[in-house]
Amino acid sequence: MSSGGWTSNESISPNGRSPRSISTHISQPRSQIFIRAPSSSSRIVPSTAGSQIHRPQSSGIFGSRTNTISSDSAFGSPFHTPQSSSRLSSRTLSTFTSPRRENAPIPSIEFPDSSISETADAPNPRNIATRLERGSSSHGNTSVRTHNTRSDLRPSQLTYRGLYNTTPEPGAQHCGSSSPTISQQRLRNSASNSTTQFRSSSAPVESAPNNTPAATRPYDVHDEPAPDTPYFNIEFQRGLRQAKVIAEQIADILETCELARDRDSQIYRMIQTANKIRRFVAPSICTIGIVGDSGVGKSSLINSLLDEVELAETAGLGAACTSVVTEYRSRLPQHSARYTIEIDRMTDSEIGEQLRELLWSYRFFHITDLDDIGMGADEQTRLEAKSKLAWDTLKAAFGSKRELTETYLQDPSDGAEQRIQTRLREWSSTLRWPDDSHESGWLGSAETAVECKSQTQQFLAGNLWPFIKVIRIYLSSQVLKSGAILADLPGFHDSNNARVKAAETYMYKCDEIFVVADISRVNTNKNVEIIFQKSLGSNLKNGRPSQGISLVCTRSEDIDSDEISKEFFSSRRNPNTGRVKQLKETIDDIECNSERPGALRQRDEAQEELNYLFMTARNEYIEKLVQRNHASLFINRKLSVFCVSNKAYSYYRRLSRVHELPIKGSGIPALRSHCHKIPAQAQFRISHHFLTVTLKGFVQRVQLWLAGGSQETMPNDATVQRLLDTLTRDLKRKSADFVQQTQEEQKNIAKDSLIQPMSMNLSPWTQSALQVSKGWTSLHPAQYAAFCRGCGSFGSAKCPWANWNLELIEPMIDIMSTCWEEYSERTATSMEELERLVVAPLDALLTQVKGMLAYRIIPVHITDSVVDFSGAPLFAEAVETKILSIKYAFSVAGETLEAQLEAIERNASSDHPNAYIREAMVPVYRACSIDKGSGVTSRRHARMREAIGSARFPVLFKAIRSHVMKALYELIKDIMKNLHGDINELLRQISTNIEMLRGSEARVLAMNGDFLDRLEIVLRAIMGEMENIEEIAARVKSRAEESH
Repeated sequence: MSSGGWTSNESISPNGRSPRSISTHISQPRSQIFIRAPSSSSRIVPSTAGSQIHRPQSSGIFGSRTNTISSDSAFGSPFHTPQSSSRLSSRTLSTFTSPRRENAPIPSIEFPDSSISETADAPNPRNIATRLERGSSSHGNTSVRTHNTRSDLRPSQLTYRGLYNTTPEPGAQHCGSSSPTISQQRLRNSASNSTTQFRSSSAPVESAPNNTPAATRPYDVHDEPAPDTPYFNIEFQRGLRQAKVIAEQIADILETCELARDRDSQIYRMIQTANKIRRFVAPSICTIGIVGDSGVGKSSLINSLLDEVELAETAGLGAACTSVVTEYRSRLPQHSARYTIEIDRMTDSEIGEQLRELLWSYRFFHITDLDDIGMGADEQTRLEAKSKLAWDTLKAAFGSKRELTETYLQDPSDGAEQRIQTRLREWSSTLRWPDDSHESGWLGSAETAVECKSQTQQFLAGNLWPFIKVIRIYLSSQVLKSGAILADLPGFHDSNNARVKAAETYMYKCDEIFVVADISRVNTNKNVEIIFQKSLGSNLKNGRPSQGISLVCTRSEDIDSDEISKEFFSSRRNPNTGRVKQLKETIDDIECNSERPGALRQRDEAQEELNYLFMTARNEYIEKLVQRNHASLFINRKLSVFCVSNKAYSYYRRLSRVHELPIKGSGIPALRSHCHKIPAQAQFRISHHFLTVTLKGFVQRVQLWLAGGSQETMPNDATVQRLLDTLTRDLKRKSADFVQQTQEEQKNIAKDSLIQPMSMNLSPWTQSALQVSKGWTSLHPAQYAAFCRGCGSFGSAKCPWANWNLELIEPMIDIMSTCWEEYSERTATSMEELERLVVAPLDALLTQVKGMLAYRIIPVHITDSVVDFSGAPLFAEAVETKILSIKYAFSVAGETLEAQLEAIERNASSDHPNAYIREAMVPVYRACSIDKGSGVTSRRHARMREAIGSARFPVLFKAIRSHVMKALYELIKDIMKNLHGDINELLRQISTNIEMLRGSEARVLAMNGDFLDRLEIVLRAIMGEMENIEEIAARVKSRAEESH
């Protein structure tokens, strides 16, 4: 059956461990491994059972042949002679043969004056594909994608070699790779020349590709094509590099000034600003959380994405690697080592909570008669695992203490738990951290991956890991250059509540989650749902709306060639059917005539392409199938699906020649490209502001300083001073008042829109909750206890799944949903009004200055004299730029406010480990769980009623209201504090610009040497480049807006 006619329940075999599977089994020192294909094979059939995706009928078999070397073998690789191997059939696939190529790879063209790399149209990378192109797409119209094995790059497409945001590279990255290093040479121009020569980049320039023949060059990740987004627009990237050139040119000429070393001078401060601009890098603004069970290839995936060898290896670390978040971040300019390691320790309060949770997990299992309270076997097994994890963790931390025994922890006497907690806290305060650690953690560096792992394992393998929150590893990697952070996240299962809360909070803040699963597990719809539920926890239903989800299926190399050929390439509806047939014929023909020159190379190229087509066909089907069947799980969130082969990538990546097609077929380059797309929109906004406001404002500042030394501006001391006084008196005072007024207004809005409605409904909500809890009393005592142990959630064959927490707050959710919408709208309006109030005085100042420019006089209300103000045009432009800066600060503050309000509403209106309902009810659930003896059922019911309260004393909903009020007020305070700081800084910059016009420094320098003349020459030359940068930024932004 053709794949085009399958229903949503049909699928292709993802586990692929069938007799004719592509194998990643590489037996060294053999260079080629072939899979012998028995006559039996698994069969794909349309599923009528509703959710089945794959129906395997046999398991995979690995086989190999003896290799012999032929003199005809290209590049000295082994050749399978007819004497040493049976004839290669069309049913035999070799993924990891040693490929041969005659054609050059896609060329990377370095601009003469920059390190921006473009990729031009290239000939087919596969010689065999060129010879077979006739008839490859002669099957009429079809919805199946044609896989062109030629380059997918557009003409003049940017590669990562030309991406802005490069930092000094300490050396080559990948084992067996010869990736170009980045030059540290700083190209300076002589400021004393009458003309100024500009380069296209002042960033560290990567060395141009060497002259090594393409057939022997290794694969270079920097030559992968960048996504087609505004941030990766080649003109825009060139503009970013040119901005650094401009900053460097100005810094060069300023450093020749005699005041360049005077820390109190304006020249010195301008040099510092120029250096900051020159070092501007795209910030790490996007976090990609990576989750998955042990053994699914999560660490291998991280290594592949980073293009590293075993950096993310976690084997043998046990509970440590499942409890600590490990972040991989792009190196910062101040990092000189290849790897910089940063360890974050828990705070005292976090350590206290961690110890309480560990002790609770251990003691509940051991001192509670689980059979007596009717606990089922499955739940007992789960609690036993948590108890064991708690014991292992405590033993790892305090194993040297003789007093720490299981008997000690199981002490059933009154007050024992509190005594043990106190002793554990005492022990935690005596832990010995490395001598070079500091209060919040530790900072170190390494030059190799092995050394880096050794540095981190001194924490993870010892007694300190229970109290580590995050490990950050900074390195230079292509996938991180756009500002992405890869975060290896711990799972939610078999972990104490403190770790679960921390992991859940971290996951919620991630911009995207990669759920990693073995492709053999993605075989039914039910399995996919279980994978999502287990990996995402409460984030499955309560995740951030803007958060993307990607299912990454590993081990895509496991595939049945006969199955794929039959199901995808047996019909002419697939445009690649002809290509597959021709490739098989070519392989068979070469096996019969293997002695002719170049035969081995041609066969391997054909086999590579055949493998690529087979893997891609199966992968695309799985990706579409999962998206179609499971996108609804995430409501408004985007679901992406990728199939990758870490083994294939690792194998071909370390070979000494370029193998673009099999590396592309591994799926890793596509997933890396997806990682770049995630932060691209935010990076474009930041970088656009950098070009059009930050850089422009700095150049204007230098221009104003230069204008202050001119003869026309010098007489205006009184005018400039009056302007400065006006700015200080009016703008700063008024802006402070406006911010304070808005902060109080925001609090009043919170009271009117949220706190007041909550207060008015405390009694009815409490009565409703009491009625709901009364219904729970009809449950069997064992079921009631199970709900308490599950923090309000439970379900079994005899008891339908339910969530008590959501049942309690359901009336509140219904009423408050519209209140939250109203509050969000009113706060946005309030912020807009504050922006108008702050900008209005600046607009008035701008109008005054433009009036000076129009009439060439100073208005009477500013100064009694009529004076020519030659600095007015420059100052007017500078004020306009600062107004843009203030508007940008408001937009950032508004987005932050919106995101934080969303998180507060989630905590108030849903059930997850950090929800306010959990904060109030968990202590009650635990008290009910450990209670036992006569009358326990009545006591549990009474505790629940007490926790809810009464109409007169609404305990539960008062607690939730208090949480909401506290969180809102703290958020408003923080937002306004940061915004006030931003406004003051921009007003200070305006004051500085006015001070520049006084020209005190420039006047002195005008009488000594030709510095002002040389600076003027540089600025005149720069202005043309500035106009070009602004045009590029405007053009790219306009195109982006039109496309949306």
